[in-house]
Amino acid sequence: MRITNSMMINRMTMNMSNNLKRMSKVQHDLASGVKIHRPSDDPILVSRTLKIRTDISQNDQFNRNVSDAYSVLEKTEHSLNEINSVLQRIRELTVQASNGTMTPDDLDKIKAEVVQLKDHLIRCGNDTYVGRHIFSGYSTEEKLLNEDGSINSKIDYNKLKDQHIEYQVGISATVKVNLTGIEVFGDIQEEGKPKLISDIDKLIKRLEQGDNEQVSKSIQDIDDNISNILRLKGDVGARISTIEVIRNRIEDTKINFTKLLSETEDTDMGEAIMYLNMYESVYKASLAIGARIIQPTLVDFLR
Repeated sequence: MRITNSMMINRMTMNMSNNLKRMSKVQHDLASGVKIHRPSDDPILVSRTLKIRTDISQNDQFNRNVSDAYSVLEKTEHSLNEINSVLQRIRELTVQASNGTMTPDDLDKIKAEVVQLKDHLIRCGNDTYVGRHIFSGYSTEEKLLNEDGSINSKIDYNKLKDQHIEYQVGISATVKVNLTGIEVFGDIQEEGKPKLISDIDKLIKRLEQGDNEQVSKSIQDIDDNISNILRLKGDVGARISTIEVIRNRIEDTKINFTKLLSETEDTDMGEAIMYLNMYESVYKASLAIGARIIQPTLVDFLR
């Protein structure tokens, strides 16, 4: 095959272009900080990078769910603390009222305070978190209790037992974030009111009657409600502890994913600089060689 000067020049130009492309790629890697810019750069690494980014995004959503779950449980715990404090105060007043030395005027004062405390319990039962009622099960837009302490007719109270709201905090992990009204206030008793409210109404009636022996019977009712609230506080506290463990694990997972993503797609600066220097030397050498290949012709002198 006859080799012509034109063929040599075309091949030299193609080789110089390839050298420039390699040098341009390394310069782009250094400038951007990543070594993958398009799927054709490395299809396997691109696929792996996309999977890692998906995992990071999913992990971030789990972290947001954990934060929301933690906030709901904290609000629930705060409400239980208030209910417990109110019940403890009602118990103190009940013990005082069961003392036979109390005058009718004293009993009226105790009854007035118990009525106020009952109203506060009703407000606690209708507590909300970001506009959602925390004890109303799935019916978060509806308050649990009416002003007199009876159950809101818009809520199917007996079905609340199964209306547990769960947040997904892992690929196969969920956590229950709510307590239902029936768990906190008990089953429905007289006049459509839950046990806790009904027990306090009984106490108020006994205080009105002024019979200290009957009043003393309410102490056990109050103790039963306090025990239930303390049990629920323990349950919520355990869930909060679990959430904290999950949150720490999610944060560790994010660190690991971020490190893996960096190892997969980030530019190795030392290696890139080495290649840049090498490609630059090769390009300069190709320019020098090219100057020898391109021989002057008669056309160059016809000016």
